[in-house]
Amino acid sequence: MLSYLFKIFNIFLIYIFEYFDVVDERKIAFVIKNTSPFSGNTRALADALLDRGVRNLVVYKDGSLDEECLNWRQLGIRVYTKFSLSALRDVHTAGVVFLGHSGRDGFLRRRKKGRKVINLWHGVAIKRIEYLMPAEKSWSYKAWKRRRLMRVNSRVYDAMVASSATDRLTNALAFGVNLDRIHITGLPRFDYLSPNYVFTRNLQLDTQRLDTILDGRRMVLYAPTFREAAASVLGSLTPEILKDVKDFLRHHNLVLGIRPHPYDKKALAQVCDGQWVLDVSPTVYIEPAVVLRAASALIVDYSSIWIDYLLLKKPVIGFMPDLINYATQERGFIFDLAAILPGPVLYDWSAVIENLAALSKNGFLMPQMYREKFISAENLFLPSDHLRFKSVQACLELFS
Repeated sequence: MLSYLFKIFNIFLIYIFEYFDVVDERKIAFVIKNTSPFSGNTRALADALLDRGVRNLVVYKDGSLDEECLNWRQLGIRVYTKFSLSALRDVHTAGVVFLGHSGRDGFLRRRKKGRKVINLWHGVAIKRIEYLMPAEKSWSYKAWKRRRLMRVNSRVYDAMVASSATDRLTNALAFGVNLDRIHITGLPRFDYLSPNYVFTRNLQLDTQRLDTILDGRRMVLYAPTFREAAASVLGSLTPEILKDVKDFLRHHNLVLGIRPHPYDKKALAQVCDGQWVLDVSPTVYIEPAVVLRAASALIVDYSSIWIDYLLLKKPVIGFMPDLINYATQERGFIFDLAAILPGPVLYDWSAVIENLAALSKNGFLMPQMYREKFISAENLFLPSDHLRFKSVQACLELFS
């Protein structure tokens, strides 16, 4: 109880300091959601700034961070892993604050002269988010609290980024932010997928570790998103189905890597054996690009990770056994997935195995029948050629 009251008191002080503390325009802060890894868009920008010799940086997360990030302290970078007055004061006095989720993660509630708050978000919206989510009962406390948070966030953000013109319009509607505050830069994490991008040492070690485990075998990546109401989709891998999947993998000398959403707490130990079915979750390989670059094909449901994968020009399979339930009982969709996904939409593991067998026989090339949809998806969701793999630079030129 005392620790809770102490936290409330510190937050009160932060709001007081908001009006009196002077902004250091050279200081750049990264605020990470407490349940998410420091990866993707925020990490790509932080890596780029470090490469450029920038050291006036702050990283704040009320939770654990990876070892490489913790070692940044030796470079003079302020890295915080728990709530404190000094951490939030450092965030609130930064000239630029980059977010991966919400202003709430840094207790940001208003714009401040001399400070830019940039929400990089953490994907491309294809399922409903924020203001586009299904309406809840207007009299419920949960609905009121969510609407209040969205109103605060829309006031806080000085700018957002978008992967394309389509994504820009979606973000404007979803976040209640004017179009003139949303910039088409591509997502910074897209740069990680460039064939010429050199990973940091930590990610190089992750890549080498995964290569050693694969030992020349091709990996198929299965990356399902989380369900808010229903059980984990990993439950579809019953012992009988898992046996069939492993028999198929052994016969074709393939590996299935499973990377569930960070919010999916189901134990992967029930399905992963470390040989044919691998745990490639964020706790094992923090950066999605490491496993995306290693994968010969991607199995996906309602996550937008397949949009990143378009940059690699490799085949995608949609596995959506609960499509109707997700559309009606969960968040629902902004787009018709069957219309935009450049691959088949399947509903059971036997069909997935059949499609993987065909891909394996064809050397995992993009099937001709989906190439037109692939081009359409590129035009819808990826930045133009002049920004392709140059999103980090575009963001830095705009914001810092």
